[in-house]
Amino acid sequence: MPLNYKHDFEVEDLGQFDLDQDRSIVSSIEYALKQEGIDAIVDGHDFSQSAFTVHSDLPRAKIEKALLEHEIPLADTEDHEWGYRMLHKMEYLR
Repeated sequence: MPLNYKHDFEVEDLGQFDLDQDRSIVSSIEYALKQEGIDAIVDGHDFSQSAFTVHSDLPRAKIEKALLEHEIPLADTEDHEWGYRMLHKMEYLR
């Protein structure tokens, strides 16, 4: 399965999730996407428990809709766009 898209998201409020210091939001996101029949790879971000990247063959709007259907509140990622670009640039330079 080719994963042509890479989408960055951040959960708006982690309060509804039972996470400790060692657990990220990734398993909850993977579960929600699987329930919607979406094949994807989800990567957590080291800098934030609430940030994650979805690798999929679907456009961002479909992923976002699936997450919202499962009542996963997403933050406005436009506010974080600069940070995501810098993160990916740093990962590229490693």
